[in-house]
Amino acid sequence: MKFTETKETFGPYTKITVTAEDGTSISVIPEMGARLNNFLIPLQGDVFDIIDGYSSAEELGIEYYSKSSLLIPFPNRIANGGYEFEGKTYQLPLNKPDEGNAIHGFISDKPFVLKRSEAVGADYELEFCYTQSAIDGYPFQFEVVVIYKLKILVL
Repeated sequence: MKFTETKETFGPYTKITVTAEDGTSISVIPEMGARLNNFLIPLQGDVFDIIDGYSSAEELGIEYYSKSSLLIPFPNRIANGGYEFEGKTYQLPLNKPDEGNAIHGFISDKPFVLKRSEAVGADYELEFCYTQSAIDGYPFQFEVVVIYKLKILVL
């Protein structure tokens, strides 16, 4: 299977798209948490996007719905942003202050670095990396590695 990789601007962001020769493609926006924004699948003469991605850079910048966000280092909501770990109490910033919650982690708007993009056997892989230093409320450093693999199955 042959693949084509393209990079284009998406407002102030970069959109990296990998397209297989059958028309299947994925698009990732590295600067916004290595977010998968599109996954297009051709089927019976039509093309279906199975990801509810952002249609404009402005909508992505607002990021209200956290579409395709990686929920790291925590999913869901932490009421009032407070938690206890190993006998210590921590306070996360409230990124949903109107709800009184810390929600869905805090890397959705962080810039990931593209470490690798290449064909691996019959597949194509995009590997992104981000390192988070300790911050107020989360004094633990961590690294996130995300690998998107486009694999075309021939039935």
